[in-house]
Amino acid sequence: MERPEGVPATAKYDKKAGYWYDGNAKSPVQRLWTTDGDLMLEAPRRNGKLHGELKWSPAIDNQKQYASRVAIAKELGLAGGPTDTQIATYKDGTLVSVRFRPGLGDWYDDELVATLEDGKLAKLEWTIAGIGDGDLFSLGSTVIRDDDFKLPKPWPHKLVATFVDGKLASHAFFNEKGKPVAGDRPLAEWGANTKPAKLRGYVERGDFVADAKKFFPKMEKLAAKLPKKLDKLAQLPAAKAIEAALRKKQLPEMGIVLDMSDFGPDCKQLELDGLADPAYVVVGSDGSGDMYLLDTRTGKVHIYRHEESKLDKKAFDSLDTFAFAALRAEAAMRDMIPKAALKKTFKALGIDAGAALLPY
Repeated sequence: MERPEGVPATAKYDKKAGYWYDGNAKSPVQRLWTTDGDLMLEAPRRNGKLHGELKWSPAIDNQKQYASRVAIAKELGLAGGPTDTQIATYKDGTLVSVRFRPGLGDWYDDELVATLEDGKLAKLEWTIAGIGDGDLFSLGSTVIRDDDFKLPKPWPHKLVATFVDGKLASHAFFNEKGKPVAGDRPLAEWGANTKPAKLRGYVERGDFVADAKKFFPKMEKLAAKLPKKLDKLAQLPAAKAIEAALRKKQLPEMGIVLDMSDFGPDCKQLELDGLADPAYVVVGSDGSGDMYLLDTRTGKVHIYRHEESKLDKKAFDSLDTFAFAALRAEAAMRDMIPKAALKKTFKALGIDAGAALLPY
């Protein structure tokens, strides 16, 4: 095997694994290169422990080499992330921070940066490219996935999440200019002491629209494309009130817990998997693909889980209780309302399904 440029004379070639290597786990610096001479691993150590900036960017010439790369990452105890390439900083064997990016070159931007304190996750900064990519960060028993966060629509540019003792404490979304996405202002008054009687007529009275405007005054108005006629909702005053508000563009474009852009079609029209019943009408969805279905026979609102193709066991008694709960859950997921306090309010009001809107 001809030695590529940049691979030192001290390096040896492992034909089976398909890489050049210099040093080992006991060396001050352990390095690996691909067959072509591209750096694959640079692992500095002090007193036998990882210390300094580790670089890892696995590459294979054929599928047979894949197992060797997995074994190396496992032996090093590397964190997992949205890309295979990472630049990790260690201090005496403890991971301090790690940056995941498409490649090792300086021209690549970080896709995700994880910061740790005392070996526990403290902060995540994720540049959002999309959803459905899987794990954002994994290390030992700590696994953070992209679907742990309900992304607002349209997608923000960046997510910043903070953790206390390794557990998620708060998160915020930012646009490309670094400004917070609308909805991060804590609410002094959000209806914590609402009485059950106040829920009746919440939508028809206009309280739902008024609260939505008060909670999200700077948010873009939702331009929903509704069907021309929604005959199934004609005898349901609360549903007609929401329909009218949407047609007049009176509701904000939320999208983490409550997205009403898909309001109107029934489940038969959608050919919904496991529930092609025309009595169920879509009154919204969340940022992960689950849907809210109004049973036009009973007036109850059910949560349809798209991954399981079934309804939650607990449902909202009416559109009033659903609208009240979903609007406040949207605010809570934006850290505008304390989640613990909101759950307490849901319990006091008997809104058992409300907790399902708050995944953590």
